[in-house]
Amino acid sequence: MPPAVEADILTAAGTAGPTPTLGREFVVSLYERFAKDLHRLDRLAVYRSAVGGMYHEEERRILYLMVRHHRPRVVVEFSPHKGWSTIHLAQALEDNGEGRIHSFELDPQNIETATRVLTDLGLGHRVGFVTGDVRSQLPLYLPDIGEIDFLFVDSHHGWSFGRWWMAVVLPHVRVGGLVHVHDIEYSRAWGWRALEWTHRGGNLYGRPRRRYVDGEHVPWFDRLSARPRLWKARLRLLQFLDHRIDREADVSFAEQLALRDLLSANATRLDWLSLRALVEDPDYRRSAAPLGGGSVSGTSQTEAGFGFERNPTVYFRIRERLVTPPAPADGFPLR
Repeated sequence: MPPAVEADILTAAGTAGPTPTLGREFVVSLYERFAKDLHRLDRLAVYRSAVGGMYHEEERRILYLMVRHHRPRVVVEFSPHKGWSTIHLAQALEDNGEGRIHSFELDPQNIETATRVLTDLGLGHRVGFVTGDVRSQLPLYLPDIGEIDFLFVDSHHGWSFGRWWMAVVLPHVRVGGLVHVHDIEYSRAWGWRALEWTHRGGNLYGRPRRRYVDGEHVPWFDRLSARPRLWKARLRLLQFLDHRIDREADVSFAEQLALRDLLSANATRLDWLSLRALVEDPDYRRSAAPLGGGSVSGTSQTEAGFGFERNPTVYFRIRERLVTPPAPADGFPLR
């Protein structure tokens, strides 16, 4: 990978400008500005069991903070499922006093649930739902939506779908706009090689990060596999698998590889930030903790083992028009 992509993500690649670069200091500054308002998320937490909660505590706080700071008027979201992310977006828009979400979801029952919760919260006026395949429905709405200020992506994670939204939707995000992509693995310590551990390592998930954080408790397998000869062999295997994944759109996590390519091709045109890498940074956790952030509460037994949440989210902010890939020709079942 080019140096700009393999570099420490906390000093994100991007051109200089008046807007602060996405990174540790920027996120801490958001906590400093809006910490007094984070209590407003407490009322959302009671709906976790009703709408699902595969979106961690630090993620949902930073989502709220990002929306408060960037003040988007036009938000496009796909796919919201039952609305856990949607209610956080809507709360931030409400606290800003402006903005509307255009949310695309396949399952009408999920929309019914999300609508009911938003109504209970008094946030229904901030969201409009569209039922159906986002690839066929969103192009119909884009002329009326206009430029997108904030794009929230948490849908199918295959290669084909990733290439679709990057080719068709991303050009409609304005310069200065923000994009959120969920279930993307980039580690502060391991870079994009975190893909190996998360998706191909089975129960070994998380151990490289635990070694990075706590060097005194290094599992014997990690010590063995870190030896140069075995590491090189593992990288050769990854290169082989990546080549195959690029051609097999049904692999569920290949969207990450499409995003990696996009970031690499546009290293000087955008800033980007991995929340997984951010939360792995002990300096960030120490700075954010007094302000209500830097969560160290694991949400699963695996996460509890290494002491902090996974937070597999990548944000990127567009500084100038991007070079985007051509849309794939093959079809795909979507959420």
